[in-house]
Amino acid sequence: MKRWAGIFVLIFLCYLLQTTLLQGIQIAGVAPNLLMILLVAVSYRYGKLSGLATGFCTGLFIDLVEGDLIGLYALIYMIIGYLLGFAHKIYYYDDTTIPLFLVAVSDFLYNFMIYVLGFLLRNRLHLFFYLRTIILPELLYTVVLSIFIYRLLHKLLQKLEPKNQEEA
Repeated sequence: MKRWAGIFVLIFLCYLLQTTLLQGIQIAGVAPNLLMILLVAVSYRYGKLSGLATGFCTGLFIDLVEGDLIGLYALIYMIIGYLLGFAHKIYYYDDTTIPLFLVAVSDFLYNFMIYVLGFLLRNRLHLFFYLRTIILPELLYTVVLSIFIYRLLHKLLQKLEPKNQEEA
């Protein structure tokens, strides 16, 4: 229970940072996706079901605060969190290359799903423009920021672990 309460607090804090502080330091008109870094950290550490639940909570939080359509971001984050959970089988505590790769893939998948569901279905077929102006700059910015943020999130998630079996 302590872990889930801590993850929800981290979701809230990452959302606040993403929508306030990081909007002020945009590069090329995009801000990094801290929530995706958190989703990678949780899914990679705890597996598919935790990734699914964290993705749902993250997406629903975004939907309730700023979404036009309730459930769209929840579905997208849920799918990505579940898929990221498959990487739990190759989890290694000190490895940071796999999480960086997962952040890149998941951010690309997230933005591509936004493009398909938000633009392509409305007959806006400017994929290369969207790729050049939104997807790639955000992907690069998120991956560079995740080099620093992932370790911090990893240590915070480790502190949320039960100390012994009686607490679990």
